[in-house]
Amino acid sequence: MSELILEQKKLKALSVESRVNILKQLDKRRYTLSELSESLKMSKPTIKEHLDILEDAGFVKKLPSENKWIYYELTKDGQKVFRPQDTKILFMFCLSFVATILVGIYMIVGFTGFAQTKSFVQDQILQKSADAGTLMTTSVTATEVTNAMVESVSSRYLVPLVVFIVLFLITVILLIRYMRYKRR
Repeated sequence: MSELILEQKKLKALSVESRVNILKQLDKRRYTLSELSESLKMSKPTIKEHLDILEDAGFVKKLPSENKWIYYELTKDGQKVFRPQDTKILFMFCLSFVATILVGIYMIVGFTGFAQTKSFVQDQILQKSADAGTLMTTSVTATEVTNAMVESVSSRYLVPLVVFIVLFLITVILLIRYMRYKRR
């Protein structure tokens, strides 16, 4: 995970409240010098001086536009000052996605064994009827097979199914949160 490494220049840049306010404004969107001056109620030369220090520290960069205005926006380091959770959310999303895939694979492998469970249960019922010396009708056998299979499958696959659903929901929620942060 990438972290914000604070050097002396960066600490100096963050030590003044006006610069932090400029960074907060730029966290919303990109601004020109005039827009920042107007929104922060500070003179243009003062804003320019602070922007130069922030640019030198690596928090802000200039974006020349097609017209005569120069826009300022946050760099990756500037974004990390206010949104360190972006990396954490992405990491958690990847982790939950992998866990969801693994549980899904476990369930798929388990359900392919479902056919084997069916034949095993049928063999068990036929063995019981042979031991009892009775002949079971096909409707009773089918009912018992169904009940035994439902008990076997529900007890064995209910927990992985719930875990899969929960992991899937967590993955979707983290993806939504990450997309909201990226839109800002």
